[in-house]
Amino acid sequence: MQKGVTPAIIGRRLDALEARLGVKLLLRTTRKLTITFEGQAFLEDCQKVLNEFANAEAAVSLGGVRASGQLRVSAPSGFGRQHVAPLVETSCAPTAK
Repeated sequence: MQKGVTPAIIGRRLDALEARLGVKLLLRTTRKLTITFEGQAFLEDCQKVLNEFANAEAAVSLGGVRASGQLRVSAPSGFGRQHVAPLVETSCAPTAK
C-alpha cells in the first residue's frame, strides 16, 4: 500500500480503475477481498510491464548507453506517482555532455 494513502482513497481509486476498464478486479466485502479472473490477468500484465521497465532501465544503465528523446507514458496518476516518478527522478538527473 502506498504510504500515507487511506483505505478509502484506495477504494475510490480502485472503483475508478474498474469503471474505466469496465470490469471488476476485486470482489470486496467487509470481511475479505477476492481477486477476480480479470483482476488476476490485469495484475499479471501490470507486473510484466513493471518488469520490462526495470529490464529496460538496467539495460541502459549497465551498458553505459544514455537514453535520450521523448518518452510518453499513459497510466493512471496513482501508478505514475508510485512507480514512474521515483524512477524518472533518478534517471533524468542532469548529465554532462
